[in-house]
Amino acid sequence: MRRSDRRRRRDLYRCVNNKWTRVENIQGYCKTTVTVKEAQQNLHHTVELNELTNSLIQASFCYLTMASLYERADVALPGFNKLMTKLWEEDMKHARELMKYVNKRGGYINIEWIVS
Repeated sequence: MRRSDRRRRRDLYRCVNNKWTRVENIQGYCKTTVTVKEAQQNLHHTVELNELTNSLIQASFCYLTMASLYERADVALPGFNKLMTKLWEEDMKHARELMKYVNKRGGYINIEWIVS
């Protein structure tokens, strides 16, 4: 076997009677029917984190709506536009950080529809 073949080769495993064995024959793939449990690392508060993420996203879109209102020519309040844009960016950043945390810990993110 050449060195380049060894690098490309991946170890394949199959499950027979709840015992995992290494497959020597690379050409045959085995699909298992055994379900694999997903790992969650000390994440017992996903519901609260999802609620917080949803509230941050909804607040950020309210800030974005207000920023677009203050940007209009007939209102023309550039200071408020800048403030609301900054608040929108911060809330979206915090929501994104929460989503990354939940994903890293093995949880699921449920983003709800934005109620107008």
